[in-house]
Amino acid sequence: MRTKINFYLFGLILFLLMTLSLQAENHYVRVGATGNNDGSDWENAYSSFVSVVWTRGDTYYVASGTYDEVVLIRKDESGTTWINVLKATADIHGTNIGWNADYATGPAIIQKLIIQSSYISVDGQEGSGTSGHGIKVDYTATTSNAVSLSPGKSFIHLCHIEIQGAGFVGDTDYRGLYQNNTGGNYAKGHYWSYLYIHDFTTNGITTGGINGTSFDDYGLIYEYNVIAETGGCTNVGLHGQGWQAGYGVSAVQRYWTIRNSIFKNIDGTANIAFLGYTTNEYIRIYNNIFLSEDKTIYHSSPGVIYVHNIEATAINIEIYNNTFYNIKLNQIRNDADTTSGCEVKNNLFHTGTFTTNHLGVTSQYNAYYNCDGYGVPSGEIGQQNEISDPVVNSSAHDFHIIYTAKAKDNGTDLSSVFSTDMDGITRPQGPDWDIGAYEYIDTTGIDNFSDETLNSSAQPILTLHPNPSYGICIIRLNNNTTSIAMGNKLKIYSIIGVLIDELELIDSEVTWNNNSVPGGIYLMKLKLEGTQNISQKLILIR
Repeated sequence: MRTKINFYLFGLILFLLMTLSLQAENHYVRVGATGNNDGSDWENAYSSFVSVVWTRGDTYYVASGTYDEVVLIRKDESGTTWINVLKATADIHGTNIGWNADYATGPAIIQKLIIQSSYISVDGQEGSGTSGHGIKVDYTATTSNAVSLSPGKSFIHLCHIEIQGAGFVGDTDYRGLYQNNTGGNYAKGHYWSYLYIHDFTTNGITTGGINGTSFDDYGLIYEYNVIAETGGCTNVGLHGQGWQAGYGVSAVQRYWTIRNSIFKNIDGTANIAFLGYTTNEYIRIYNNIFLSEDKTIYHSSPGVIYVHNIEATAINIEIYNNTFYNIKLNQIRNDADTTSGCEVKNNLFHTGTFTTNHLGVTSQYNAYYNCDGYGVPSGEIGQQNEISDPVVNSSAHDFHIIYTAKAKDNGTDLSSVFSTDMDGITRPQGPDWDIGAYEYIDTTGIDNFSDETLNSSAQPILTLHPNPSYGICIIRLNNNTTSIAMGNKLKIYSIIGVLIDELELIDSEVTWNNNSVPGGIYLMKLKLEGTQNISQKLILIR
């Protein structure tokens, strides 16, 4: 009996030891570190990426600084076990051993990123639009790619990264983000968000053969990104675009979602181009902004979104609720020789030049303002022809529609595909869907609090971080000389003035976990000593 108990005890101890050995670990990378160079903490961090030993299941925190090297991530796959690379921030940086707040200040800058394995996540954690990204790829070479993903490698997540090239104009071919999967060696499961890709002579992104099986088992989700200043190659033997989305003979692209992103100052074939000899099916492009600041420099030919005519297939490409501004050759052009189910609906075309109607698509419920050229569409079902500027400030690139816009409440219901706008606001806000990337928001409900003033430099202020928020928001009262009225709590109201939540500030700070409420605009309101109220607006994105 004792022998059996000892046997079981030995087995249990062995199991526990094996379990402990398999637990994920954290590692640290810091340029200039002078410790043991084993990555065990910030003091003994790897001093360069060359020293890093990649281990499946582990997380690698990276300090700010300039890493004068190419970063190569390669480790054989082990089921679905990930490798996670995170830029260190003040709040998320692993151990405090050897930690210094300076390690969170500014980006981690590298020369080039090469990923040769699946299940890799690289996340700068901070930054959106065109600023503040935690990781920056500063690519100064004038050939090849700034970020290269090996063929057939799937489930690669890239977030909060700036990818900068050597310049928009040049006579050689250098590209931003690149993966070419052909010959059936396809990839899937990519998620790319909060990227800022800019200043490349040919393509901001070059992809081929990213092939999902459904929108759940997707090929690619691309959201909250900016591509800008690409395609300016002066070599007549080369051509560029914002995104060369279908690439390579026999490449298949299926189940992509391209949403909530900006394509700015793109020159070449198209802002998004699916080239010949490719199959392109179930592609959703919605809630994006396509804009040019100068038609004489930036234009798309033969169209802003284009499918080539040589042995190309286009099935169910859905182009919904985008805003196009100041685009030369503003038409959506599908020249694929095999095509069905391609639709252009609820899009706002502002100050565009058309040399033909939209081709190869069903075009309905779109709005047009100040467009010229002999191809401006007319007679579409549900077409709205704006007689005055329908957006807040087009010259400042504020494309939120105004109350008098015909785009308001004249779109068609596309809720089977998506249900929010580019700001995360629920569609519709009125009786029917709006046209363009943004829903019109009636702010009457939150602007008519009689005893409230919004933040200004002359009074105590509420700061919200992050804003926009995606799930959790930290709310602070930034004034040590002002007291919160006794017994009063921070009140949170919806866009129509409905009280959503009440929170108590402790040491002038509170965290709001807003995962249970829908996207939209919310008002934070706080009563101070006396009669003064202060408030701040929060955009919540889903």
